[in-house]
Amino acid sequence: NVDQIAKILGEIGDTAAVEPLIDVSRHNPSARPEVPRALGKLGDKRAVRPLQDALKSVKSGYEQDSSRGLPRLDETLPLREALLMLGAPRLFEELAGELKRRYDDREDSSNTLEVGQILEVLGRAGGDRALPIVEPLLDDTRYCSYAANALLQIGSAEALAARPARLVREDDGPG
Repeated sequence: NVDQIAKILGEIGDTAAVEPLIDVSRHNPSARPEVPRALGKLGDKRAVRPLQDALKSVKSGYEQDSSRGLPRLDETLPLREALLMLGAPRLFEELAGELKRRYDDREDSSNTLEVGQILEVLGRAGGDRALPIVEPLLDDTRYCSYAANALLQIGSAEALAARPARLVREDDGPG
């Protein structure tokens, strides 16, 4: 399976895999989510332009969500995550804005999963700059587990300290 191979190549960290992974991503950029993630993990800037082109292609080809006019995340998030890992300009701000739009439209129950998916990406690839975005969602029961997992993924001392401080209420004591 191409996704399994891509995942392994990303974990191994050999940049000799960059060009073959770019070639795979060009053929069907949204069908293989582990390919862009592997490119992001490899950290080679040669992947930025092809991933940006793939993201543009997917964005221009997908259907808009008919009820809200928001794009389908499942096809774009792996590409965005890879670009975020590679430090592509404006990706962090774009994802933060997407999270805010979907969170603000929380009356739509389908947004719970989508907000969760964005939080996962911010946790894996956003680093400490995602803390001010992720931490407040610990207070929302629909998103607190996603936010807590994102903080774990960020893994910094500040992120890890935010979890217990926000998840334990004062009236939750022994006995």
